[in-house]
This record gives sequence, structure tokens and C-alpha cells, in this order.
Amino acid sequence: MRCTYKFPSDDFYCWRYQVWYNSYDCAYRTKFQTSPGCRDCPQGDGNLKRHSVKLANVRWPGAGGPEISDDLEVETVADVLAAALK
Repeated sequence: MRCTYKFPSDDFYCWRYQVWYNSYDCAYRTKFQTSPGCRDCPQGDGNLKRHSVKLANVRWPGAGGPEISDDLEVETVADVLAAALK
């Protein structure tokens, strides 16, 4: 089954999971290997190279240093839902 829904922040199509997704989150998952299904993925490697400067100082949560925030995605979801209910 393929997902055709796309959030405004989704900027690439993941071939492995067949969904639209945010490349920065993909790069984060690739860097920290947060999902076994995302290991050894050429798309993830490409996204990691693309976002390497932004992720250079990001640390795994709890390890100290800046952490990734899901605030953008939460705001995006809220905006999409609000627009749909108008």
C-alpha cells in the first residue's frame, strides 16, 4: 500500500516504506540508527549528507548538546487540521 498524503514539511518519498517524509527526520534517524528498518538505506545516507551541517552538533537525547525538536511537525499537523476544519 502506498501513502499519497503529504504534509507540507515532507520533501522526499521514502521508497522503503512508500510514504512521503521529511528528509531532515530521515537524516536524524539514519545518523542515530533509531529504526532497524532505516539501516543500510541509500536514501537515508543521501539525506544525511544533505543535512550534515545542520546535524553536526546534534546529539542523541540525553547525551548533552542540542536535540532535535518535533515542534515543527506538531505545528504543521495543527495547521493542516485547522485548515481542513474551516
